[in-house]
Amino acid sequence: NRGHETASTIVVNNDFGIGLADSFEEAFTELGGEVLARERANIGQTSFRPELETIFEGEPSMVLNGCYQDEASIQFRQWFEMDLGGQWSIHSGLIGKEFLEGIGEEIADGIFASNPRIPDNPANQYFRELMEDTDTGDPGELIFPPNSYDSMNMIALAIEAAGEAEGPAIRDNLRDIANPPGTDVTTVEEGLSLLQDGEEIRYIGASHNCDLTEAGEASGLSFTEIEVNGTTPEAVGEVEL
Repeated sequence: NRGHETASTIVVNNDFGIGLADSFEEAFTELGGEVLARERANIGQTSFRPELETIFEGEPSMVLNGCYQDEASIQFRQWFEMDLGGQWSIHSGLIGKEFLEGIGEEIADGIFASNPRIPDNPANQYFRELMEDTDTGDPGELIFPPNSYDSMNMIALAIEAAGEAEGPAIRDNLRDIANPPGTDVTTVEEGLSLLQDGEEIRYIGASHNCDLTEAGEASGLSFTEIEVNGTTPEAVGEVEL
């Protein structure tokens, strides 16, 4: 929808980064785009000038950065010093105050990204109340805290449903406690109580409804399209999957 027809990628040299580059290239080329260059960044690397020259050489209309914060910070500063131009996209792990303010407004302004959309539901409100005295800012608006919270709750509920804490038993019961049918519950306490009474449940999470596909992947997600204004990420649209 942004009109990008060519792209390059630079990602951290591990399974996360390579997987991100692979999935991006598959989706981008299916939509008619062309990936011009792919580079990998090693953790702890302190200069990326050759890699930056390679990914911007063909003048791609966008470049996806799939690196961790330390390496990405170096890359963005060196990109700016080299005056390479172009348009950056970042993954959701870099959409945060520390990274964006760290590289500064002159560099951060105009970056775009997408982020899983966090629901405004009772489960999320309850989670925020649990976490309000922490030093993480507002955890209800971040990706990983509510997802981690839901993961632990779902594991606990699957253990209760299975009657044992073995891996295969947890796996086999996750969909049963997460998907319809069943009574909607928004806390692990509610779910455990109903399961102990022999009832079926459907866990509604702080991160999303937590419905799972047959492959164990989340379904029914929506994403927020984000543009960075100065150093502030702003929602400019939604993408439904």
